[in-house]
Amino acid sequence: GGLTAVQVAQYCLRSGRKVVLCSRRPLVERHFDIDTCWFDRRSANLQISEFYHQSEAERLTALKEVRGGGSVPPIYMNDVRKWQASGELSVLDGVEPEYMESTADGRVVVAMGKDEMTFDFIILACGIKPDFAA
Repeated sequence: GGLTAVQVAQYCLRSGRKVVLCSRRPLVERHFDIDTCWFDRRSANLQISEFYHQSEAERLTALKEVRGGGSVPPIYMNDVRKWQASGELSVLDGVEPEYMESTADGRVVVAMGKDEMTFDFIILACGIKPDFAA
């Protein structure tokens, strides 16, 4: 996830740990997952009205198109860049981590694309893949 993963990473970093933040797609610096026209008082009523006048199938398509995900507000991205510059945080995006094995001392080996990395522990701080059809 975007903001949730960054907040968990911040907590771990402030606790003195080195962190690797993995994301399926690049973090996007923006305030919200959806365009502000959806809650701007000058345009929200029109957006909502148009949305509810669509068929269910059209609404589902619209929801899938409008929602971005992976959004991180600028104040958090500034912190991410600071931690990256210090060498305490690595951000890997576009990778699908794959469990490889556990070591005898309880560490976890994970494949990150062509590379393997070993971790003391893994925190899943990811968003969900919404099922708008439910």
